[in-house]
Amino acid sequence: MYVSTARMARQARALGFPRVERLRWDETREPAPSLSVEAVPAGRTVAWPNNAYVLSSGQTRVFFGGEIADVAWLERYRARRAAVTVALLPVNGLRPLVGPPLVMGHRQAVAGAGVLGARVLVPVHDAHADDPLSLVFRRHGSAAEAGELAAERSIDLDVVCLSPGTRWTYSAAAR
Repeated sequence: MYVSTARMARQARALGFPRVERLRWDETREPAPSLSVEAVPAGRTVAWPNNAYVLSSGQTRVFFGGEIADVAWLERYRARRAAVTVALLPVNGLRPLVGPPLVMGHRQAVAGAGVLGARVLVPVHDAHADDPLSLVFRRHGSAAEAGELAAERSIDLDVVCLSPGTRWTYSAAAR
């Protein structure tokens, strides 16, 4: 398991994960012969760094930015790295009642997928609507809105909205 902070590593080990490693920004590991995992700068939550990750195997590159809030981080990444194939980005724009957003909204996710050169956007963080946290945090976007925005703009981006637990397989041949 790769994590972004020493605290997360301790927590993961306490939960029974025997192999946990902190990956700092721009570090890469190869957990299998044909798979690499790169830790990508994704901003900070309070004082702690957030990692995004790029998983690469052959010509397929998948960007996962679960806690990213600002497209500028994606622009910095793309300025020095090749395009990705699939981008998993947050879409609900979760933000506290006071303060900046914690994650991207649907507009930033669609723009971010474009910046990354992704062919496919898989929205994440599409929840928090009716849970107790909704008293303190507000949503500003959804997976459905990301799909509508991409269609409105007629951009070459497939938005794949998945229900929790749904399996999806990327097919390069379908593109």
